[in-house]
Amino acid sequence: MAVALGGCEAENESNIAWQLPLQAPNDPHAAKEQAVLPEWAGASQGSVVLVFLNKETTKVESIKVETGQAVSMNGWEIQLLAVAKGLQVNENTFIDEKSVHNPAAFVALTLDGTLKYRGWLYQEFQELFGLDDSVWKVWINDVIVRAAVSEGESAQ
Repeated sequence: MAVALGGCEAENESNIAWQLPLQAPNDPHAAKEQAVLPEWAGASQGSVVLVFLNKETTKVESIKVETGQAVSMNGWEIQLLAVAKGLQVNENTFIDEKSVHNPAAFVALTLDGTLKYRGWLYQEFQELFGLDDSVWKVWINDVIVRAAVSEGESAQ
């Protein structure tokens, strides 16, 4: 007696959406080597305190940086490129909404000649954004945004 079971040979191999591997959507906050500074941010003035935690030694160091300034600390090259009082993302565009409290800083962090992070760091969301690798966690405190001085005015 011969039994034919032919149902499995022509099985359809189409992928069903819930069977596909999970992939995170594009994050506009993510740091990119070529992260572009918004036009409005180039005129921002202020300062920020960057805090560096070495996870291997548990040593914490901090340094205050002014916009446009590049400083060095223990192999790190730190540049503060912009500050914002109320950074928001609207349709993948960064805006500084003055009526919102969301202080942020656009930084470039290089360690021993290797770019480790270039992008926005948020004072209120330290655990979500910023440099957090196997050795380093970097966050910001004390974001100060100063009104830009126009060419006709002098700083008092």
